[in-house]
Amino acid sequence: MKEEFYMGLIEKRKEPKPAPGRVVAREPAKPKYPETQKAVAEELRRADIIKLEAQKLLGLLQGLKLANYSESVVENAKAELDKELDRLAENPENLELIGLYALILKLIEKKDFEKAERILKKL
Repeated sequence: MKEEFYMGLIEKRKEPKPAPGRVVAREPAKPKYPETQKAVAEELRRADIIKLEAQKLLGLLQGLKLANYSESVVENAKAELDKELDRLAENPENLELIGLYALILKLIEKKDFEKAERILKKL
């Protein structure tokens, strides 16, 4: 009887465990309810859009860097960002993008290009 108990414990221990310090990536549990599934899908879609816009803004910053941050190029970039903010403001669902563009515009106005780049790379 005791042997069976100990054999059961040994069998449980045979399950493979990750090496110490190694993180095993697990897939998040899939939502069961349709409303939740839709909400999760929408949140993922928004995250993808923000990442794409961040890449677009990083490209803009790289262009400014290549132009040695000349005043005329910086002014053109500020004007483009302002136009994009006006376009985004037409739809209140774009609140996250409006915030992102406004932050980058403010940093460009302060000539803090490195901070803007760091923020965008984190997204």
